[in-house]
Amino acid sequence: MDAIAKNFNLECYQINNENKYLIRKKMEMNEYVDLKICVSGNVDSGKSTTIGVLISGELDNGRGKTRVNVFNYPHEKETGRSSSVSLEIMGYKQDGSLYVPDKHQKKSWPTIIENSSKIVTFYDLCGHEKYLKTTIYGLSLSSPDYTLIMIGANMGVTHMTKEHVFACMALKIPFIVIITKIDLCPESVLKQTEKDIKKLINQYSNNKKLIEISDKLEGMNPVLKEIENLKNIPLFKISNVSGLNIDKIKKFLNYLPKRTLFNPKEPVLFYIDRTYQIVGFGTVLSGLLKSGTVKIGDNLFLGPDKNCNYSEYKVKSIHCKKISIEVATAGYYVCFGIRKINKKIVKKGMVLV
Repeated sequence: MDAIAKNFNLECYQINNENKYLIRKKMEMNEYVDLKICVSGNVDSGKSTTIGVLISGELDNGRGKTRVNVFNYPHEKETGRSSSVSLEIMGYKQDGSLYVPDKHQKKSWPTIIENSSKIVTFYDLCGHEKYLKTTIYGLSLSSPDYTLIMIGANMGVTHMTKEHVFACMALKIPFIVIITKIDLCPESVLKQTEKDIKKLINQYSNNKKLIEISDKLEGMNPVLKEIENLKNIPLFKISNVSGLNIDKIKKFLNYLPKRTLFNPKEPVLFYIDRTYQIVGFGTVLSGLLKSGTVKIGDNLFLGPDKNCNYSEYKVKSIHCKKISIEVATAGYYVCFGIRKINKKIVKKGMVLV
């Protein structure tokens, strides 16, 4: 056991008087477990606010104080509603505690990654019905390990809630149900919301169980073991204003294992999500590296264009989570710097192979 402890972090707990161990490999500098989680739910269910509370360590003021830093565009800040897919990260240290930069430190992604051995990447999706296509696009492109489905306790199960649950079922993505705003909701309404959630899940399968999570590892363990096969669906009831059960979610995400498997030995396949034009450098392509391994200097083919042809370009730089890296492997959401390419010919949905 001492030999294992040199290279792994151990956490012991008991079930039925038997010792169980949670083992995690000790990471080197800038080496980390990357857990990708999509956050979906009906509009005004508290998606962006919950992400803001988790990553900042601060509670909301009831008027959307923490969600402002999650939005991409000014009109999103004005309306308080997401219309695009935004990314935020949260880091855990070697001992499993959450890393929150000191007030005098800059809360940048490189700072979080430098001090963390596990990174949770949140994909904040849209909740409004007219942005459903964008939400489905985000779920399918990012290949998440899990999805958080947010449900406002005061609004219950809506049409969009059903759409998001169905999308997770269709894409076989394990999901976690979080009921928000329970401080605004009468007990009778909250119980009815829980009944509606169980009824919705039973419509798809009678084998699935909705289980409210305890705050101890021995209580979480049965759910963690069955969540990947979609049998057990975790349930949290939280308040972003009072902070009720926020720490429970943070603890659960720390224990949650990475699920999605990517093959770095297969041929390169990179899905282009966005393009940027950097003054003095050139074009940057961002997206998910679905398979393969890419190094700086590699030649890749971009396409298909209008004539279904592919053109060859060289990778000049690679960035992942705002940090420059030499090699990108399958499963990374990365940016490739490509020079001597016209941004206008690159369209969302094209690939590098």
